[in-house]
Amino acid sequence: MKTQNKYIQLMAVALAIFALTEFAQARIGETLAQCSKRYGRPVSTSGEVTVYRMAGFLVMVSTHQGVVDRILYRKEAENVLGVPADISKDEIKMLLKSNAPTWEVARVAQIGNWWRTPSESLLSMWTPAERHLIVTTEGWLERRRVKEKDEAARVTKGF
Repeated sequence: MKTQNKYIQLMAVALAIFALTEFAQARIGETLAQCSKRYGRPVSTSGEVTVYRMAGFLVMVSTHQGVVDRILYRKEAENVLGVPADISKDEIKMLLKSNAPTWEVARVAQIGNWWRTPSESLLSMWTPAERHLIVTTEGWLERRRVKEKDEAARVTKGF
């Protein structure tokens, strides 16, 4: 009986991993049409961000010039305070691998972990406090830096 229960548990884990690898195929560089084909109709769209729901995850994709250049993965389940469930280390590895075959650890700290591809064209960040994984292009980050700089200049103008 115990052997059968262990077998059932192992099969459940294997099926969960398979489902995750099958769903976690949104990739940097894809179009929204490709994402919608994989995930179905978006849950919501706001500006350049489109949100999909799949296999217990919310997948938020940002586009630039018609292609995905930032993906935020988070568990759909939340606790009573609205904090998302944790993404496991194995799930993080699979999500990273779905976007690029090779990642290097860039930084490990209590506030989060960062990875980059060898070419440094893709960057990723996991923050335990926010419980989401972001995969982004260097181009998205540069546009974000410029936007923040412009906003700071606008706010401080006249001081």
